[in-house]
Formats: sequence, C-alpha cells, structure tokens
Amino acid sequence: TAAAVDSRTRLITAIATVNDPFGEGADGDAPLAPGLFVSAEIEGAILEDVMMSVRAALRKTNQIYIAETEDSTLSIRTVNVIYSDPERVYFENDGTVAAGELSVTSPMQTSIDGMNITIAGFNDDDSDEAS
Repeated sequence: TAAAVDSRTRLITAIATVNDPFGEGADGDAPLAPGLFVSAEIEGAILEDVMMSVRAALRKTNQIYIAETEDSTLSIRTVNVIYSDPERVYFENDGTVAAGELSVTSPMQTSIDGMNITIAGFNDDDSDEAS
C-alpha cells in the first residue's frame, strides 16, 4: 500500500499481483487492466499491542533512544520492529517504551546507555524534542 489515506478521496492505494486476470470473476471475460478500481477482500492479521514512532527515532535496526527527563540521561532500548517505512516505525508494545516518553531523533556521534544528555527545550510543562 501507499500507507497513507488520500485526504481528498479518503482512499488508500494498494498494489496487488493478480495471478490470472482473465480467470474466474473476470467481467465479461475482459481482462483486469492496470489502474482499474476493484472490489477486493484482503486477509490479514489485526496487530494488537503495537506502538508507533517517527522513523528517525529508530537506530540501527532495532534500537530507540529515549531521553530520561528525570536525570537527563540517554536510555537505549531494544525493540521488536514489526514494520517500518520512510516516515514511521511500528514495534511491539512490550513495555520497553512507554507512551509519552521522549525519543531522541537528533544525530549523535557517540551513544552510551546512561550517558548525560541535554534535552533541548525541555521544561516541566511540555516538550517534544531531545538532542
């Protein structure tokens, strides 16, 4: 899929392979041409206990850096990635990362679990960013 809902049409673009476009169910024996609208049933699993973050928060293939606001330290968390695209990463919600924690998206030359960090713009009222 294009992984996004078109805000104008409210449709999701999907790309599918049709093994036999002339087969059973073809409209009047006409082939299924590329770009046509179709009605289809798509089987899949409903994923439960999944968290999402911006893709920039993912380090290596399975780590997310969290800014610990209590003591301004870095916490490196290993997550089980289910899916990622250029904008987002989806991973198991197994308690490794809690909703509302600040993920670090700024580039870091050195990263050591527990190292001191400066959290840009952070105060007790609200914050969105860590560096």
